Amino acid sequence: MSNSKQQNFKWRYWVTLPQAILVAGLLVFHNQSQIFASSNSDVNSLLTLTPSPTASATLEKGTPIDAFTEYNRAIELDPENALAYFNRGYAFQLAGDLNAAIVDYTKAIALRSDYINAYYNRGLAYSNQGNLESAVTDFTQAIALWPDHADAYVSRGIAYIRLGKPDEAIEDLTQAIAIRPDYILAYIYRADIYSSQGKFDEAIADLTQVIALRPDDVDTYINRANAYLSQFKFDEAIADYSQVIVLHPDSADTYINRGYVYTDLGKLDEALADFTQAIIIRPDYALAYSHRAYVYSRKGMFDEAIADYSRAIELQPDDVLAYIVYHNRGNAYVRQGKLIEAIADYTQEIAIHPESIQAYKSRGRGYLRLVRFDEAIADFTKAIELQPYDADVYYYRGIAYARQGKLNKAITDYNQAITLQPGFRNAYINRGFAYVLLAHVNGAVADFTQALALELKRNQLQP
Repeated sequence: MSNSKQQNFKWRYWVTLPQAILVAGLLVFHNQSQIFASSNSDVNSLLTLTPSPTASATLEKGTPIDAFTEYNRAIELDPENALAYFNRGYAFQLAGDLNAAIVDYTKAIALRSDYINAYYNRGLAYSNQGNLESAVTDFTQAIALWPDHADAYVSRGIAYIRLGKPDEAIEDLTQAIAIRPDYILAYIYRADIYSSQGKFDEAIADLTQVIALRPDDVDTYINRANAYLSQFKFDEAIADYSQVIVLHPDSADTYINRGYVYTDLGKLDEALADFTQAIIIRPDYALAYSHRAYVYSRKGMFDEAIADYSRAIELQPDDVLAYIVYHNRGNAYVRQGKLIEAIADYTQEIAIHPESIQAYKSRGRGYLRLVRFDEAIADFTKAIELQPYDADVYYYRGIAYARQGKLNKAITDYNQAITLQPGFRNAYINRGFAYVLLAHVNGAVADFTQALALELKRNQLQP
């Protein structure tokens, strides 16, 4: 996206993927029905073991703690009952006692070394504890026992993501998709990795597949829109945000996102409409006011811009990014010629964010226009301390020195501005005038000649 001369909040509504994978759809519980289909009878025998009817019913109602009595009784009657240990481990896992769950799964595995789902569920428990290496080991064992275990590939892939091993994760997620071409979660996680790697075509392809499988998935449209934005495909991004609005017409965030894209495309009326709609949905949405204010400023409607910036500050005076709103309101005041108000806003910006180079630079320019040269020089000097490579700041400080009659200091600053930006025409002009006042005729002539050459070159480059 293009860089604006006026700072502005930038909003991205990227849907973050869960790192914990204790998900009901992945955690395995042995109930009375066959959990996974397989042509291998040995696998089927391992996946269709059942607990007692009472305990099963209790768990299915979502109250695992009450099932402990049943499982404890089963274990007392038969200490070699691997199924009882497995299902008690499952109940512990649902209750959030991962250590106890791991102990029971480990016992079940000791009794049945080929217990696929015990390895798998223990892997999930390890993953939720952050013990990712152990999780990977268990998922790997589950896959070794059942090579078509798509859930195990996905879960191991997620563990690899968390371990910072994206290539291994992609391999596992791809394998899961090969086993189950409709595995939505695998596409989503793989798309997330591709996006993080800057492989936006691949990410978009995966997200498009998710949409084909689940056309009403709002989050996927949002993520695909963000991927399109990363490719500067603004029309496609707008189309996806528009689809989100169709599916979820009360999503203020989506209006903000679409309005932001419209703003960057220069479609200010459309942007204004979207930010206004976001405010209608959420009248206390400070970000919407800030964005709309920016658009008002772009349209030259500074009274409206200042009113919206003020409302944003009123709603979120302590927001960590409030300094940007103060800066933008200060800029609007400058455009109205209200320099005192602008300086007050830049001062507030500095109070919130003492290292804001733009605040010192803008306030310095305000002081310069008010003929308060000492204060201007102080602000420009501070900006240079924070960022010594900004040619503009040396240029403006040079002007302040020149206005004070400190011509040698002014020339030094103009020199530095030209060093940093060799095509800085105005710096040559101002240095030339300083040379005139010092009666350095040759230096003045040389600078005015260079300024003229730069002007001629610029005119030649213009269409």
